[in-house]
Amino acid sequence: MTQTFDLAIEPLGEPPLTFWENDLEMGLEDFFARSRQDGFVADWVNRRTGRQVNLLCMNLGLDGTGSVQYKKDRLRSCKDELLSYLLVDQFAKYKSKIATVDFANGVLTDGVLETCRKTEEDFDTTALLFAIYNNRWSDLRLVFHLDKTHKSGFARMKLKDTVRRPQQSFQEFLLPEKVKDILDGFDRTKGDGHLSEFKNVVSQDGHNLVFIRRAERPSLVLRGGRNNPWLSSRMDHP
Repeated sequence: MTQTFDLAIEPLGEPPLTFWENDLEMGLEDFFARSRQDGFVADWVNRRTGRQVNLLCMNLGLDGTGSVQYKKDRLRSCKDELLSYLLVDQFAKYKSKIATVDFANGVLTDGVLETCRKTEEDFDTTALLFAIYNNRWSDLRLVFHLDKTHKSGFARMKLKDTVRRPQQSFQEFLLPEKVKDILDGFDRTKGDGHLSEFKNVVSQDGHNLVFIRRAERPSLVLRGGRNNPWLSSRMDHP
């Protein structure tokens, strides 16, 4: 490539690198090193499945007719436009198929889902993530969080004593600024050098799924701190 991948992607108006490294906890140093090799993007295009090729052509507004090889030739001429999809492909590795398909079914059109379908019961999940990214790139954060619940489950919490019902609604309580104040106080009391971050709250089937990350130190929040501990809780409310 004529310039390093990390310098090439941000001017395109794609998500900033902090989104990939911090929000999605992707360690990208090795990926960036490999991206400097000649022919990196072309080799990546060669490895795409037919469904992924069709989806990429659809997303980039390319003519989707002809053979898969012919469409790959067209894609290889769109190096800059493909840069973010290389990162989506990295993100797709080891993600729960169930989490990806469940989320995709809720946000993608029937036509796009059919483009990504392998069989009646199976999908090309990388193609689904290409489509989710194109539909709204910030939704990859939700897939990342739901993936954690499918792999690790939820923490079960029960109050020691009965408490009175608060006047504010549960949704009002879960506002980021309010939760941040509580977590900041917890960090000061704990005094273990960890930094608690309120990352997301997702409503699902009448429950609130709350995601909190605790990095060992602030510097590990960035640059793909994939070993940072997470707390995923399901909070029920009347």
